[in-house]
Amino acid sequence: MVLTDVNPTVEATLQLNVQKNAAAFSRTKVSAHMLHWAKYDGHLGYFDVIIAADCTFFKDFHGALVEVLQGALTHRGMVFMFNPARHGSLDRFADLTRQAGLETLVEYHYDDVVWARHQRLTEAAGTPAEGWTAYDTETCFPLLLQIRWPPRMFSWRAAAVALAATGAMLWAAASLLSQMNAGRRRRTERSVPLPPSRAEHVPPAPAGYRAT
Repeated sequence: MVLTDVNPTVEATLQLNVQKNAAAFSRTKVSAHMLHWAKYDGHLGYFDVIIAADCTFFKDFHGALVEVLQGALTHRGMVFMFNPARHGSLDRFADLTRQAGLETLVEYHYDDVVWARHQRLTEAAGTPAEGWTAYDTETCFPLLLQIRWPPRMFSWRAAAVALAATGAMLWAAASLLSQMNAGRRRRTERSVPLPPSRAEHVPPAPAGYRAT
């Protein structure tokens, strides 16, 4: 498990938490690192699961974050990102991931408990509901992004097309070979001298012989 943040103060706090909770990790290796998306060189390796929260706030870094996900996510892996809409910022990031060839799903109702609280806070807008007086859906309600590489699926149609093409090529090759062999036989027959006719094998009659 790898924990990251671009802020050096937060990274130091993560390091401290890892040290204090080392006994709870059992055999799981946990480490913390400072990560700047625009400077990532792949040194952290590849991951089957990537979890991120509120990482689409700065639009200027959307492209760099997409490249990090492309480089760090395994082909069978999944990214789970929790981010508020932030007036189109989230949709812009989702569009970039799709343009990069990643499948991206945006979910609103992904958990019954979270959704129920969201509804209560929305209905009580402007009042101190649950201790929250300024609840704003655009900046406070986290949406779930699920991002992955497209699955590598076996296509029977593609296999059938490939098989038909292979069969056609084999038939053409066999036909060509047959024509070549036929031409070779004709040339051989023309080059072999014909046997003499039966008349040529009859010995000449002796002198003075007269047939009766």
